[in-house]
Amino acid sequence: MSSDDGTITFETHWVGGRGAQDRATVLARAFEESARTINYATMHGAGGAEAPSQIYSLLASLYTGTGALPQALRQLAARLAEMNEAGSLQIRQGDADDVNEAVVRADRDLAEAAQAAEQLTAALQRVQNAISAVGMTEQAGAAVGRAYGDPDDYDFDDENED
Repeated sequence: MSSDDGTITFETHWVGGRGAQDRATVLARAFEESARTINYATMHGAGGAEAPSQIYSLLASLYTGTGALPQALRQLAARLAEMNEAGSLQIRQGDADDVNEAVVRADRDLAEAAQAAEQLTAALQRVQNAISAVGMTEQAGAAVGRAYGDPDDYDFDDENED
């Protein structure tokens, strides 16, 4: 699932079967762990956000990911509605006594979450656009290059060239 260049790929075509039930949960947990790892990688001095160009690229990946969330959330709502319509659901515990009410509430909250994800995606795109012309000074770029590897591997000052 991981390549030598650090890219993580997942199987995108799934034909079903016994493992299909667990696959979405495994992927959601990978999403959760990725978010936690990004938090650590972007801390000051961790190397993951040492230049505007890195932040720009990170933002692109983040908004691509958040941009896919509304579809997943809407699909979850649709699946709950389908299961409810088929009579497959019941209240097992808690203070809800009406399955229909619980599903309606879940549908409303999932729709709200999908809208929030759309707003987050748009905000991340605006941030990326705002920093698109921002770059490091030659001196700062060289310092980051020295701290994290060969200064020639870092092209930080290109962002400031006229």
